[in-house]
Amino acid sequence: MNLGYFLKKNNISQTKMAHDLSIPQQSVNKYALNKAEPNIDTLCKIADYLHISMDELLGRKSNNINLEVVEPETKSLIVKILSMNKVQRAQTINFVNTLTMFDEIN
Repeated sequence: MNLGYFLKKNNISQTKMAHDLSIPQQSVNKYALNKAEPNIDTLCKIADYLHISMDELLGRKSNNINLEVVEPETKSLIVKILSMNKVQRAQTINFVNTLTMFDEIN
């Protein structure tokens, strides 16, 4: 579990999180050091508290794009695509695939 990383990243002490979530501080310390694992309810509380997914908290890999590291033009395009309906997205994907075919030919 990546609890220690996210506490440090968000500048949150184990004591503060323990207090805010009504979890024993010793338990939080064990979770942060990967010496114990929280039950599913506690895991949900922690993820919600840190504003992250449980997958992120558990260190699971995903295909999610971290928009914080994407240049503004690409981020804007991604946001527009996500707001499209299913047909518009399919047309956009076909268009992009067509463009990439031309790159492969050249």
